[in-house]
Amino acid sequence: MAWLEITLQTAGENIDAAAAALTAAGFSDLVIEDQQEFETFLEGNRDYWDYIDEDLQQHLQGLSQIKLYLEDSDSAGLEKLKKTAEKLGLPMVVEPMADTNWEESWKDNYPPQEVGEKLIVLPYWLAEEETPRQKVILDPGLTFGTGAHPSTQMVMEEMEVAVKP
Repeated sequence: MAWLEITLQTAGENIDAAAAALTAAGFSDLVIEDQQEFETFLEGNRDYWDYIDEDLQQHLQGLSQIKLYLEDSDSAGLEKLKKTAEKLGLPMVVEPMADTNWEESWKDNYPPQEVGEKLIVLPYWLAEEETPRQKVILDPGLTFGTGAHPSTQMVMEEMEVAVKP
């Protein structure tokens, strides 16, 4: 199924009203990208974070927009969205999205990770990859994660020294 990504540009002070109007018009699952909202969230939740994702902060610099997604065959929905955007006075950009197998695309975020001198952490779908390193095969998810956490890597580095064949 092919999708369209629709981006509506707005001013930060108007973003909540624009989102409410879109929701009232029947559009849900809005993605709000707003620098001020991000900074407000950070300030209100200082107790829960110890660093800020600088790439995300840079991406949001000066940004105030709403994104939503429609099937490319939904011409009635697209027309309704155009009329709603016109009423709100919001510029709208429509871009076709590359055809992606969404059920499998999450795997792209789990590349092999070399740890220590001899180990390599591989997600289970890459278990057959050729490598000179000793493989540690994981099912990345809630149970164990990806092997990227520093404490996990430190344990593996110590195991590398302590465990002998």
